Amino acid sequence: MINNISWADYCLALGTFLAIYYLLVLFFYFRKDISQTMSARNDGASFYDASVRQSHKNEQLSSDNLAVPIEDLNLLETKSANSLQYLSDEIEAFFNQVNGANTSKGRLIDSLKRIIFKHSQNIENRQRLVVNYHLRMNCIKYCSINLLEEEIDLMWQD
Repeated sequence: MINNISWADYCLALGTFLAIYYLLVLFFYFRKDISQTMSARNDGASFYDASVRQSHKNEQLSSDNLAVPIEDLNLLETKSANSLQYLSDEIEAFFNQVNGANTSKGRLIDSLKRIIFKHSQNIENRQRLVVNYHLRMNCIKYCSINLLEEEIDLMWQD
């Protein structure tokens, strides 16, 4: 009976079983993450709201010894929501533009400082924490540049 099975059939069957096994493992262990990711894509959620609330629910950002849970940040319910959305859209467009380009750290900081300066008067401190976090993560993701907290804080100063 085993002599009738070719190596091609064996590899095909093994590959099929492994694919099903790993899909089941992904489903059982990561179903919450998968459903959150899918719902964020389907809802068309904003850049800061969906990515921070769903991907980083358990993280806390701190500033001046004040821990702010991400779940408590109601970014879209404040009077500065429009300004925050404009800022997030402009930052997102900037990072899409510099994606893969060889950009120096100084030039990156200057460009981000100009973008932030346009909207800094209307952004609340809690919202700045979220913007700072995403600036840092996007700089690493798109430009492979690690910004220090002090460098990001200097961007907000006039």
